[in-house]
Amino acid sequence: MKEIKLIVGLANPIKKYNDTRHNVGSWLVNSLVTQQNKKLKKNNKFLGYSTEINILSKNIHVLVPDTFMNLSGISVLAISNFYNIKLHEILVVHDELDLKPGNVKFRLRSSHNGHNGIRNVLAVLGTNIKFLRIQIGIGRPINSGYKISKFVLSKPNVSEKLLINRAILCAIRVIYDSINQRNVIMTESSLNSMLDHYMNSCVIHHN
Repeated sequence: MKEIKLIVGLANPIKKYNDTRHNVGSWLVNSLVTQQNKKLKKNNKFLGYSTEINILSKNIHVLVPDTFMNLSGISVLAISNFYNIKLHEILVVHDELDLKPGNVKFRLRSSHNGHNGIRNVLAVLGTNIKFLRIQIGIGRPINSGYKISKFVLSKPNVSEKLLINRAILCAIRVIYDSINQRNVIMTESSLNSMLDHYMNSCVIHHN
């Protein structure tokens, strides 16, 4: 992950969505920024909230788009153009229906798998380029008839939120460790192996 120059947490704007399942990507970015004693600041030029963090002497831009989810690519394009960041240098964090709460995976893909935020990022920045993602599990509604659009805009229950926060903590530890591997190219497999190791030792945050 030594080539990563930008970390993006996908989310919907407006305060009422902050704690919803669809916004878990921004939860990770906010946790990472807080650990760095930094704050995300509104940047109209990038159509989002951004700052710069330093991990092991490496400067990395972070962004939470202030567009709606299906327009996320516009914000990502704005900041990547300004700093001349290529798609393969971007790590995007988002919610994943096909992973249960508490599960998290690193993926190197060029497909959106039905996620509207990723769909728009690909549409705006390039549809055939693989880029790294962190998929944070939110699961699917127990009732198969429950609308997905309504489910992702709802809040996880207390136990689910604890599991999601634990997964986020583990993923952040992998981000730090992988950047520390200065001369090693981290593959999807090696990142997930590192993640599995941490999943057995991460402490749950009671937020």
